[in-house]
Amino acid sequence: MPTHTAKGLVCFWDDFLVDTLATFKWTANADTGGTATVIESPGGELRLTTDGTDGDIQNAFGPEIFQADDGGPVVFHSRARLVTSLSQGVFLGLSDDNDADEVPIDLDAGTLTTTATDAVGFVYDSGEDGKWYCVGVKAGVDTAQTAVNSKWNPV
Repeated sequence: MPTHTAKGLVCFWDDFLVDTLATFKWTANADTGGTATVIESPGGELRLTTDGTDGDIQNAFGPEIFQADDGGPVVFHSRARLVTSLSQGVFLGLSDDNDADEVPIDLDAGTLTTTATDAVGFVYDSGEDGKWYCVGVKAGVDTAQTAVNSKWNPV
């Protein structure tokens, strides 16, 4: 639920501490056979799983309550844990693309592929080099990807 802070900023957050996904906050999509389940664990957890067939996509997204060009800062906080680093790609960030069958930003063989028009975040692809990258796209133009400090890489 968005809340207004003392500084006039809007904050959208969820610790996933309840036993079901709050569907008034989140939409979970999967192209085939995927599930989104809130798991009882310390700190809360939303587990996105696929059925294991090639090319699976699973996503969870909330409402677009941000617009960076309105003059205020946009701050993004997230905790993510990859269950395995084998054969997966992850985009974690802010995007105007909420399509169940697309990854807003994907990195494959060093090439950035964007389906979003405006997005910013972090991307991980096990086929790259086991690193997270800062990535973005603005008005349909990709930005340069930058490797994140190695201590945050899952392998």
